[in-house]
Amino acid sequence: MPSIRVDGWRSGIRFDAAHVIPHHPKCGRLHGHTYALHAEVHGDLDPRTGFVLDFGTVKQVLRDVADRLDHHVLIQAKSPHFSVIERAEGVGFHIGTKHYAFPREDALLLPIEATTAENLAEYVADEVVRLVEFPETAMRLDVGVDESYGKGAWATRLLRE
Repeated sequence: MPSIRVDGWRSGIRFDAAHVIPHHPKCGRLHGHTYALHAEVHGDLDPRTGFVLDFGTVKQVLRDVADRLDHHVLIQAKSPHFSVIERAEGVGFHIGTKHYAFPREDALLLPIEATTAENLAEYVADEVVRLVEFPETAMRLDVGVDESYGKGAWATRLLRE
């Protein structure tokens, strides 16, 4: 089955962000990464265009998502480990004895349980599915999120049965 692939490192689809993963010995401290977003779309060739999907469509959506995430503190809004505190002036949370507070424009609440590469890949895959109008010939979407070069996670969405 043919596919198209977009490599975020080579295409410049990157973002910088900070996060914390509660109860992890190392990642439980606030830290940041330069992330890259990738996508692969598998399917048959669209008889009208000869494409599986236009590269530009996927690249633009990945760039839009990366731009939204860029230079924010990523906060897991559905964490079972802490409650998010939202106030007019900002967003915060507590993990044990640590207290975090950020100006609202610096924090981004994501509808995920943890800001791991795995959960971020699931989030980005959902955003791509929501924002791209896939042709009937597109069968599967794979989305990757790297926390640094060579370290990342992938999520898959079946587009057609």
